[in-house]
Amino acid sequence: MLVQTYTRSAAAGALAGFCVWALLASRRALAGIVIVCLVLLLAVPGRGREHFFSIFRPSTYAAGGPASSMKARLAAWAYSLELIAAHPLTGVGYGTKISRALYRQHVMREGDPRQVADLTGGNEMQHFHNVWLETGAESGLPAVLALLAFCVARWALLARWFRRAGAAERRRVAAWAAMEAALLVAGLTLYILKYNFGMLTFFVWAYALAEAESCATGEV
Repeated sequence: MLVQTYTRSAAAGALAGFCVWALLASRRALAGIVIVCLVLLLAVPGRGREHFFSIFRPSTYAAGGPASSMKARLAAWAYSLELIAAHPLTGVGYGTKISRALYRQHVMREGDPRQVADLTGGNEMQHFHNVWLETGAESGLPAVLALLAFCVARWALLARWFRRAGAAERRRVAAWAAMEAALLVAGLTLYILKYNFGMLTFFVWAYALAEAESCATGEV
């Protein structure tokens, strides 16, 4: 199902998560994960494989070539950096509606025919497709630092828990670490904290923090 959605960000995140789990819990499973991924790619219709592997072709990024989702992301990332530079402390305002409206104005002002055609043809960029850039553009660099500190705290607790855990429990910790890796990788090209999915993610993080803190300190 994941492959059939053609969502490369989610697929890359899932692959990263499985690999982290295999490295921490069962390294023998790593080869099996690679084989399963190859089989799944072969099972995808030709158009799907073309979509997945297009990110490795230079023509995908060439100036003057056909429009692509990766070109749209690169343009959005560049503009998000401009917004962060212009509003480093407060950002432009919380919520993807604000950043989306500003990006729409930017595209229309710049007048790139391909981006304008995408925007007016129903393929409007809904967010900046990066957790860190979206956070910085919306809420400023202090929010980025707060998010980074929150992430480092979770990872440190998971590392302490893993060191204290026995063999069976380490597989459980590996599952949490796999989730963290999946969200981290997917978040590089997708904004995973929007709307209901964002609320669910923070709920899972809160539960993981409570579990990891008690197990890492031995106070269950």
